Amino acid sequence: MQPGNKSTEGGADKKRMRSRISGNLYHDWGIWLAKFINLLLITAPFVVCWYAWYRNTVVLFPSPLRSGVVIAIFMALYFLFGRTYDAFLLSLKRISEMAYSQVLSIVMADGFMFIILWLMSGSFPNLLPALAALAGQLALSVLWCRLAHAWYFAHYGGQRTGIVYDIRRGMETLIGEYGLGKKFDIRFTCTVEECLKDMSMLDGMETVFLCGVHSHERNIILKYCVANNISVYMVPRVGDVIMSGAMRMHMFHLPMLRVGRYNPRPEYRFFKRAFDICSSLMAIIVASPVMLAIAAAIKLCDGGPVFYRQTRLTRNGRLFRVINLRWMQVVHELHKIQARIRWIIGAKYTTFWLPNGFRHSTAGFAGVFAA
Repeated sequence: MQPGNKSTEGGADKKRMRSRISGNLYHDWGIWLAKFINLLLITAPFVVCWYAWYRNTVVLFPSPLRSGVVIAIFMALYFLFGRTYDAFLLSLKRISEMAYSQVLSIVMADGFMFIILWLMSGSFPNLLPALAALAGQLALSVLWCRLAHAWYFAHYGGQRTGIVYDIRRGMETLIGEYGLGKKFDIRFTCTVEECLKDMSMLDGMETVFLCGVHSHERNIILKYCVANNISVYMVPRVGDVIMSGAMRMHMFHLPMLRVGRYNPRPEYRFFKRAFDICSSLMAIIVASPVMLAIAAAIKLCDGGPVFYRQTRLTRNGRLFRVINLRWMQVVHELHKIQARIRWIIGAKYTTFWLPNGFRHSTAGFAGVFAA
């Protein structure tokens, strides 16, 4: 190959890289604009509710900046909960999944704000304006999810995608089943051996899936993809999951990863235990009427015990007792069930049935489902 050809190819690569980076910036700014519109839409019903009702009931923090601070707190809470529940992943979630995540974020943000307003007003606020604002927020959230989803795929389309296999296949089927066919435009599938022989097949791809590829071959493909600004999705192995929790540090003037068994700090364990106890007691108090109704229904259903007790293993092999509402029927003739299972194992059946007397308790199962 002539030196002039090398310089020409290098210039073409740089031009392609700049074009891809500018396309990513256009994509990212569009996503941020859509997120900002969602934040304004969800905040609007809260602002109306605040100015129409709750502002005049608050007695604490009498300041001209009070309304701005309250609205800013709500926006921050909703944004943080939205990031926690992945409520803004336009390209990677179906409309129903995105709407569900946003509903969780809205409910959590509204719940925290209602408690804050309760503390600021000194008395229990009227719940009806908050419920009306919640209804408006949910309607706007569903509308935004549908419109934003349609806008995204109309403007950006699917990403050129390649799938590289080793031992795990079926990723293209999963992409279709989860409704991500618009997001990932699959151009090719190949084995890892084929990919390593001709890495140029990755050129022009925007996304690559690595499925079951071993670490040595995977690292070669990863370096190539990172150098060419190609996004990579991969199913992690056990070692990858362990390494993800490693502590990053420097030693011998070298970057190090310290990997070991999870061992939280004593102060973290103390505060977490205190939080668990307090939140559990509050949840038991709030849910006690429902739990009493479920317990009565279980007792009236078959006359058996209300609670189910089981021994489980926790950290360092320590035993602890679990007490739960019973949702299975009491087995009075256990030896028949055991004999049936032994017969199934001996016959090497892969599908089997149990006698009709061995089934779920209707009241208990309904209670567990409601919980």
